[in-house]
Amino acid sequence: MSIYAGVDEDGFIVVQTGLEDPDGHVGPPTPPPTGPYTYHLIPARITGRPEGHRLKWNGGNPIWVDARTLAEARADKVSEMRAECDAKILGGFKSSALGTEHLYPAKLTDQTNLAGSILDSLIPGPTGWTTPFWCADSAGVWAFRAHTAAQIQQVGRDGKAAILAAMTTNEGLRAEIMTAPNAAAVDVIAWPS
Repeated sequence: MSIYAGVDEDGFIVVQTGLEDPDGHVGPPTPPPTGPYTYHLIPARITGRPEGHRLKWNGGNPIWVDARTLAEARADKVSEMRAECDAKILGGFKSSALGTEHLYPAKLTDQTNLAGSILDSLIPGPTGWTTPFWCADSAGVWAFRAHTAAQIQQVGRDGKAAILAAMTTNEGLRAEIMTAPNAAAVDVIAWPS
C-alpha cells in the first residue's frame, strides 16, 4: 500500500497520508495532497522511529536521522557519563589494607561509616584499637573484619583514590563531549571498561 509523505523545506517527513475507502483499504490519495509540503509517493507507512530521530527524505529513500541538536546530544551524554561515574563510585573499591585485596562498599552510607571509622582511629584511645568494617575477600565472602587504625586509614586513602579516579575520568569525558564536533561524535563517547 503506497502512501504520500509530506516533506518540509528541511527535507524532513512531517506527515504520511493515505486515504481509507469504505471497505477499510488504504491507498494513496489521488491527486496528491496539496499544502505547505512537497509530497512524494512511498511504498508504505514508515514506523519504528528510534528515540531522538526524525524521518528524512533522502532522494527517494526515507531514512531515520538523529534530530537532536549538538547541545542536546552533549547534555544527554554528560548526564549519561555522570550516571556512569556515580555507578562506578557507588560500586565499591578495592584495598589491600588487610594484607590481601578486599572489596569495600562505597554507597553513601558506607562512605559515611568509613569516614566515621577513620575519624575514630585518629582520636587517642586504648592501645590495640581496632574497628570492624564490612568488606569482601577474594572469594566474595562479605564480613565485618577487624581493622587497625593504620589499616582503616589506608582503606580511606584507597577509597578516596578510587573516587578521584572516577571523577577524573568523568571530567575528561565531559571535556571530550564538549569539544565533539557533532552528535554522531558525541554518541561514540563511552565510559572506559
